[in-house]
Amino acid sequence: MQSRIGIAWMVAASLFYGTMNICVKLSGPHLTVWQTAFGRFILGVCFMPILIRLLRLEKADENAGCSSHAEFQERSLSFF
Repeated sequence: MQSRIGIAWMVAASLFYGTMNICVKLSGPHLTVWQTAFGRFILGVCFMPILIRLLRLEKADENAGCSSHAEFQERSLSFF
């Protein structure tokens, strides 16, 4: 079941990315680069809280699931 949810998110992400690119291409002759970038930023800022609430996501803790800062450092260094 998890793999189907992941696939659905990948398809949705590609559709959103394609839609955003179409909007940027259509607005190109009418808006400057800065206005387009600002519009994309505002859309993201407005969309993310809605997505967070829909998915019931929680804020990540400071040490990324580790019980102590030392454990966090050990895990981080063991990655490299």
